[in-house]
Amino acid sequence: MLAVDMSHWGGPLTDAEAQCIKASGYSKLIVNSYGREARSQLETGQRAGLGLEIYTYLYWDHDNVRRVRQAEVMANGLPIGRHWLDAEDGPVPPDFETQYQQAVDAAGLPVGVYTGYWWWPQTGNSRRFIHLPLWVAKYSGGPTLADCPELVPGWKPSMKQFGGTQLVCGQSVDVNYYEEEPMPQDQGLTREEAIRIIQQEDKVAKDIWRYIFAAKRWPLPPELA
Repeated sequence: MLAVDMSHWGGPLTDAEAQCIKASGYSKLIVNSYGREARSQLETGQRAGLGLEIYTYLYWDHDNVRRVRQAEVMANGLPIGRHWLDAEDGPVPPDFETQYQQAVDAAGLPVGVYTGYWWWPQTGNSRRFIHLPLWVAKYSGGPTLADCPELVPGWKPSMKQFGGTQLVCGQSVDVNYYEEEPMPQDQGLTREEAIRIIQQEDKVAKDIWRYIFAAKRWPLPPELA
């Protein structure tokens, strides 16, 4: 399945452009939450029948909790399917996992991780977030996930940004291929890692974690009992 992502650099999204994008086989619109056109782009995409998601670029010297919350205020009332937290900026801070977890906890929407194969190794190939859906940038191989290796063992992407800035129906976008995510994303997760994540999360989606433990036939920890 195909999706486009866009920011304010493309300017306003017109109804004709959104309808053309939908008719061209794209089913999902992912909008930069801090673009000055973000709200209107999302509303136009909704009118065209496109699925809606947002992404928020994280800066390690900014208040990312505030950025995530502001993004969701911007999108309030719209049927946003997922909030992708974009990790690709600058050198990785020593407290990366803490900062990223705080951003995850600040979100009220379902969260996913956006990053690049070139960037994530700077985190020490962190496995802290492998329970979340993964979207990667990989500008080769076209619209397929077949050429996308695991980012770290057990963590395969469910969406690939396979084309950078280009015109689709007159609008400047990136193009993406995605497959329906396993629900929940749990490949390669060990019981010990799961318990550690549960203990460190401020907000625990207990129903999802119970699903994971039941599917893997693991005994429930006290946090989920």
